[in-house]
Amino acid sequence: MKIYWLSVIIWMSMIFYLSSLSLGGSPGEMPSWILHVGVYLILGLLVGISLEIKNYYLFGLVICVLYGLSDEIHQMFVVGRVFSFYDVFWDSLGSLIGLVFVKGKSF
Repeated sequence: MKIYWLSVIIWMSMIFYLSSLSLGGSPGEMPSWILHVGVYLILGLLVGISLEIKNYYLFGLVICVLYGLSDEIHQMFVVGRVFSFYDVFWDSLGSLIGLVFVKGKSF
């Protein structure tokens, strides 16, 4: 099970790195909410697989939401990035979808 938690840490590190980049949106790019849902869906999957408790939904969601919130706070200190409750919402939704998808896991 340690390898699963290592994957969570690696994925969280990737999120942190990407959110530390000063990025400007361009008209042809994918909407940011889709990126947030997708990235945090994967985080939800990884956290759900890693947790070794029967009802992992709530605990997993708390982990993912707190990480998404901390990531938005981190972005307040990055040039060109801002804190957004909308992004926290999309992060949370993606995490929940990922956690639900892990239902019935047998890893």
